[in-house]
Amino acid sequence: MSSHKTDENAATDSDQRYFPRWEVKNAVSYQLDKTKETYEGYTQDLSCAGACITSDTKFAPNQKIKLTVYLSPKTTVNLNGNILWAKKEGKENQIGVSFYNTGEETQELILQHAFNLHKEKFLKHLFDGWKE
Repeated sequence: MSSHKTDENAATDSDQRYFPRWEVKNAVSYQLDKTKETYEGYTQDLSCAGACITSDTKFAPNQKIKLTVYLSPKTTVNLNGNILWAKKEGKENQIGVSFYNTGEETQELILQHAFNLHKEKFLKHLFDGWKE
């Protein structure tokens, strides 16, 4: 049996991330590395390990980015990330960001926010594959 992944398997593997992403549309402000200008956008999805961000800004992969994600009007988290991919989606630009040096407190805030928004999905993911 071959150890190569087929396109069919690759599609399902992308949904089996260790840290699941939740579809949320949170406001984001950010700065690209070595720039002082602040831009705005929003999340398409978010996890403790990364996010998909949509904005009017044109991005390039392999840039560092500093983000402030508004989990609610009163709760924000500051994150450092690397842009893994960038693409044009309609009139908007999207990027895949992998976070690094994310503290436990920040990870817990993101998880708590996701849990409160999507309790059933969150629990299903945690216990996927468990049998009674």
